[in-house]
Amino acid sequence: MIDSILGTTSYTQLPKLSVGSSGPYVSVVQSFLKQLGYPVSQSGEFDALTQNDVGQFQTANGLTSNGVVTFNTWKALQQAVLLIEAPPAQTSTSSSSTSSSSSSSSSTSPIPTQPAGNGFTNVDLRYPAPANINTNSINSYLQQNGAPITGLGQTFMNAQQVYGVDANYLVSHAILESYWGKSQIAQSKNNLFGYGAYDSAPGQDAGLFPSEEYAILFEGWVVRNSYLNPGGSEYVSPTLVGMNVHYATDQQWANSIGSLMGQLASSVNDTVASYQQYNPGNQPPAPTSTQEPIYYTNATATVQSVPNYPGLPYYSSPSTGAQEMYVGTLQEGDSGANVAAVQAFLNQTMSAGLTEDGQYGPLTKQAVISFQAAHNLPQTGQWTYSMWQMFMPMPSTIPTGQTVTVSKIKMGMANGLVVEWDYVNGYGWVDSQYLTMQNVYRAMALQPESTNTTIQVYGQDKQTVIQTIHSGDFVIATTATPQNGFFPVEVCDQTTGQVEQGYISTADANLVQLQ
Repeated sequence: MIDSILGTTSYTQLPKLSVGSSGPYVSVVQSFLKQLGYPVSQSGEFDALTQNDVGQFQTANGLTSNGVVTFNTWKALQQAVLLIEAPPAQTSTSSSSTSSSSSSSSSTSPIPTQPAGNGFTNVDLRYPAPANINTNSINSYLQQNGAPITGLGQTFMNAQQVYGVDANYLVSHAILESYWGKSQIAQSKNNLFGYGAYDSAPGQDAGLFPSEEYAILFEGWVVRNSYLNPGGSEYVSPTLVGMNVHYATDQQWANSIGSLMGQLASSVNDTVASYQQYNPGNQPPAPTSTQEPIYYTNATATVQSVPNYPGLPYYSSPSTGAQEMYVGTLQEGDSGANVAAVQAFLNQTMSAGLTEDGQYGPLTKQAVISFQAAHNLPQTGQWTYSMWQMFMPMPSTIPTGQTVTVSKIKMGMANGLVVEWDYVNGYGWVDSQYLTMQNVYRAMALQPESTNTTIQVYGQDKQTVIQTIHSGDFVIATTATPQNGFFPVEVCDQTTGQVEQGYISTADANLVQLQ
């Protein structure tokens, strides 16, 4: 009951709540949302899921959909809960009634939710969504909900076709993690799935993607190979419930995405009955590709100094670089690819019998001490750079200060963080943290939180569209100063890598140099 939760507090005195807020008032909001059918967890922490549910409630009730609880949202929440708490004589017996005796300017319209899970949590995500989930229906649904990711429907379908991952799931996951593309991480980093956004510092740690299109394809690749394929590193079962074990700490993650999948299905008058439920005997269609997607570019960059190296190390692949590029003294409690490389080396050279799990625990420390003793080194139990130089293969490097050309981008890991890896022509793959880009800009729609975030790139006549990109995409330019109402840019065909000269209208976008 509202009175028992808030006492005599007026909604005019209630605090503003947003992501990062915590405490009893957040619990009240979550309690209200749960009563209204939203799949929020009543944790007392205003997290991304709470933000998403608040935004959906605001949309359903004619409010500005920003996921922030202020005066009008408090008022609408209380009135909506009063409606469902009221006895039958005062309101309709239907929980979806739109009638209200309130004098509020906001009507209480039906809330577009499905019961938690609603069968979608057991859908086999390796099968394509039904045909009614397509480019047009996805874009229409996103537009109706005011999503800046409107226009990316074809990319969601491409990810389904190439990597064999249900497009409804990919859309719903992006909605949950990016708040329909409105979150700070989505807007500033093209990161629609919170990839690398660890709980300790999500905004800082989240990976920067060269485009939202690439982020969708990358997610499809990661999910299929790591979570949905038997034998994958994170595989439990090819369902939301199976993914929830390793993908998210939130135990309601599967139910939340399942609910969103139900809403998208409902928007095309469909139900979970049209989706393939999982059973061990399923034989889903094979994906078209198992290869990580590549983002093509034509960037110029300058090599920066790298700790412990005479220049910038380069490698045959991002995964090799993540494994072999030394990042600092390793000791008990550390983790990552460097630790796994040391464990593998100790197993090969002294039969240490270590599990090559990348966790620097007591057994790894003792094996390092034994190795140090055998080589007359100080028995510290720490693996130092001098030891790395003595015993591990040292890569070739690009001289510091050299200007290079980057033609391809992939996402990868470095020292436990999600980072961009760049292919330097004539050398190999390098950690992008040690390159300064000279001519890379982000094409930003004039209203990046609107649904009008598709950007046209025109040919030499400045009328013929040669490519369609999305707000936030990387482009190549020599200046952010327009010429006669257009920015001269270079874009690459993301299928062939061919560089195309084009123009972006100042009426469509601005250019912001990549920092």
